Order: sequence, then structure tokens, then C-alpha cells
Amino acid sequence: MKKQLVALGVVWMLISVAYADADIVAGHYGPAPSAAAPTRPFGAEDLAKLLGRDAVHGYYDMMDRNVGGILVQEGGVVTFDDRVEPCSFIETSALRGVRQGAAFTAPGNNGGGVLDQCSNFAIDAFSLPNFLAFNAGSPFNDGGVSRLPQLVFFPGGANTVTLQVSEGGFAEANAQIILAGIGDGAVQDLQQVVLNADWQAVTLSGPIDILVVAGSVSILLIDDIAAQ
Repeated sequence: MKKQLVALGVVWMLISVAYADADIVAGHYGPAPSAAAPTRPFGAEDLAKLLGRDAVHGYYDMMDRNVGGILVQEGGVVTFDDRVEPCSFIETSALRGVRQGAAFTAPGNNGGGVLDQCSNFAIDAFSLPNFLAFNAGSPFNDGGVSRLPQLVFFPGGANTVTLQVSEGGFAEANAQIILAGIGDGAVQDLQQVVLNADWQAVTLSGPIDILVVAGSVSILLIDDIAAQ
């Protein structure tokens, strides 16, 4: 148990270092049109820290801790629309635990928060009314920040994972994210996605137990994560 805890702490330390100098965007709600600031490029060193062998092993330890002993639905779509959500980050906290058959976590108290489309991102949710939102300068009510990276666990495993991504109506030029599908203890699929103001579907092929969403973007929206 002690060794597992130490390993998990090392993983989170590496991830946090990779994001320590990311630029910050202010605001409790979604961004104002002028809020998005240039961000540090997400480079090869960041990727190595995020998806190295020790990090991958740590993710599996985390999956066991987050969903061990919990019966979750295999497959299906995480729409985030199963409950009423607020319009601002300060009214909620980063998504944790099992939601519609998948489990969510991130370093510290950070990660994405589920918001209603009233949150001022200038785009409707892909499936109404909620989405998983990131705005790197917006604090949660527990002191966390709505920023990447984000981990999504699929305890039943998946052959493919498809999700909708957007940066809403306040686009950064050439804003990119990294999506990694991890299965059988290794990275199975790795994609670099250039964001825009519209929703776009991204599919990763597996087997996939864990989805890692990373990058130094200020703004990101995710909706309708389908595991098949």
C-alpha cells in the first residue's frame, strides 16, 4: 500500500510540473471574448512525462482506487445531462467519481467541471444542456482550477472511444490538445487535435481502459463520450 501511494504521488508530481507554467485565463464563468491568452506549447517532454511507463502504471493504480468495487455500466455514452448543473465554475467542483458508466479524476482538485451551456462559452452543448468545461483561470468552490489534464476510466474496457471536443466561441489560434487511449498497460492510440469553434468528433481505437486528455490550451469543452 505504501509503495502504491508513493508511486501515485510521483505520477501526479510529474503531471503537475508539466503544467506549472501554463498561462491563466481569468473568470468564474466562461471566458469573455478577449480572455484567451497565448499558451505555452505542449511539447515532447510534457508528453513523455504524461505517458511514460511509470505514469501509465500510476493511472492503472488510480483506476483501481476510483472504481474498485463499484459496479458501472459498460459501454454507452457519457452525455453529462443526467442532472441539473450550474452556469459557473465557482458553484461546483472538478468532476470526480463515476458518471454514466465512466470514472473521472485529475491532479489535485483540478480538472474539468460539468456546466450548463448557460456558462457563456458561446456554443450550445452537443447534447443539451451540459458539457465538461475547462477554462484555465476559473477556480472551483474548493480552490481547484478548471484545467487539463483530465483522466477518464472505462472499467469495462472499450474497443473504441469517441468524444466531441470544441473551444467554443472564443477560439485561440492553433489551439491543440493531445488525446491518448491507454489499454493493456500501454498507449494504444495517440492523436493531436486542433480545436475550433464547432464541435468535432474524435475517435480513438483500443483496447482502451483509460483516456488521457492533455494540452496547454486555456479553453476546452468535451461532450458525449461514447465507449463501445
